[in-house]
Amino acid sequence: MNPELIRRTQQFLFASEEEMQKEHVPQDVRQRIYRLRDMYSYWLRNPKLGDKHILAEIKRRNGIGDTQAYEDLRLLKLCLGNLQQMTRDWYQYLFIARCEEGFQMARDKGDAGPSPKSFHRSENSRDLTTRCSPDPTTRKLFLSSSR
Repeated sequence: MNPELIRRTQQFLFASEEEMQKEHVPQDVRQRIYRLRDMYSYWLRNPKLGDKHILAEIKRRNGIGDTQAYEDLRLLKLCLGNLQQMTRDWYQYLFIARCEEGFQMARDKGDAGPSPKSFHRSENSRDLTTRCSPDPTTRKLFLSSSR
């Protein structure tokens, strides 16, 4: 992948049209950045979605082929957090996805029992799982204040 494209994507992902024009970003790169911005926001709103769904959504929304969609997916992951460095942002993203999955299981069953179990799926969340438990009287989750 072109390092210049990676740099420009990370630098201008949330820049305004005026900022990109001032920096002489070509129109085709600006259009791609808008496309990536849209999918970045979509993925943050739907953290449970996997790569296959995101790829399908990229292709559906933009009418692009597999090669371009996979490159966009890679750029999105770089913007969410560098996977090789396992940044804090990426762990937070994964943790939120796991929590949302557990809460959805609880909603589907009408029972708070599955929610704490989903926390155990992420090694990064082990210290939090000791502080999180269901309230047996209300069947709702709460976080204790003690560490």
